[in-house]
Amino acid sequence: MKNGVLTPLSKNGKLPSPRGIPHHRPTSETRSTVKKMVLLGSTRAVIAGALGISPETLEKHYHDTLNYYQAHMLSNVAGKAYGMALKGNPHMVMFVLRTRAGWRDNVFGEADAQLIKRVIGVRDDDI
Repeated sequence: MKNGVLTPLSKNGKLPSPRGIPHHRPTSETRSTVKKMVLLGSTRAVIAGALGISPETLEKHYHDTLNYYQAHMLSNVAGKAYGMALKGNPHMVMFVLRTRAGWRDNVFGEADAQLIKRVIGVRDDDI
């Protein structure tokens, strides 16, 4: 009897094993796998698949780990992009201005592009 309810015993006299998918229990190994995959830019669906769990279970057990390392990964990538822009990479200058300063492609004409190239010190034959 369990909680006032009779439970059937199996043939060997023991309680039957629970049915269904076993509950996921995070370990130091699975947390390390999640960390590494997030830092490499893997999506949550890919990480869940690698662990053999659903995206919902991944989110339930690894929410803080996912968010923490995703913030670090994005910060590192943004820093690299910004550094490339500061070194004069014209594509990264335009990318940073579009994504961080709200600039749009259709605002620039050829004169604007030439002005930006002069400001960052890029000649047409450098591109």
